[in-house]
Amino acid sequence: MKAASIDSAPCVDVAALCWIENHPGLAAWMQAVLSVAAIAIAILVPVWMAHRERRHRQTHLGNHAVQVAGVVVAAIEVFARSAGDPEKRKVFSAGGFPMHVFGAAEEALASLNVTDIEDQEVARALRMLKIHLAGSMDDCEDFAEFSESDDGGQDWAAAMSKRSEKANQLYELIQNRVRSRPRRS
Repeated sequence: MKAASIDSAPCVDVAALCWIENHPGLAAWMQAVLSVAAIAIAILVPVWMAHRERRHRQTHLGNHAVQVAGVVVAAIEVFARSAGDPEKRKVFSAGGFPMHVFGAAEEALASLNVTDIEDQEVARALRMLKIHLAGSMDDCEDFAEFSESDDGGQDWAAAMSKRSEKANQLYELIQNRVRSRPRRS
């Protein structure tokens, strides 16, 4: 009895392979189609990975922006509240406001590269917070002359309160923009 060779074995077990073997031009077409698919995958996977990495980086920057804005707003609010208190104004007029509070807020802003943030509304709000922080710092340095004015610094304290309100609005805008971003992986 002769053993059947592999080449002459009947195609019973794997019908699809037998069908491909019986159509000799099909192998070339399969190779062409699968080659194109492999090239497409080789192009699309790195593009998808880069997009995913950029989205992850923007999420991280957005969360960092919310934290930085919170530090800046806290510094402005501390100063505005203290400026509205007549007892604390006496300490200010003697140069007693802790400037390190503003320094911490400045360092927090410096740690964030605003130009890397793609959401232009968030970037604009951070730039505005930087302007409000600089104005608060200038006002703090000039406090002695404000407290010696005719109204005892009340107008100045009201202006600081307005600055604090605007800073809070900017903070809320940043929070809302960052939190409203779609979260996909």
